[in-house]
Amino acid sequence: MAEVDDGDRVVILTDILDGTPTNLSLSFLEDEKVEVVTWDNIPMLLTPASYRKGRSLKEIGSLVKKSGRRDIILAKEVFGLRRKPK
Repeated sequence: MAEVDDGDRVVILTDILDGTPTNLSLSFLEDEKVEVVTWDNIPMLLTPASYRKGRSLKEIGSLVKKSGRRDIILAKEVFGLRRKPK
């Protein structure tokens, strides 16, 4: 973080909510200048297999996109750490 923080803000992107990278990043959530964004790619991988029969390629693509968006998480919201109003 010290290498990329230019004094503005730092966004940490991690892959799975309970994974090691996310868990290590959670200690920085109290800092007003840090945000941790996590997503779980597993639903995106399983969606095509689950819905392939009877669906068009366009429909499957839309379902994959929807499942991916649904699983994008702001860690501060999950752990109840809301930003204080300025």
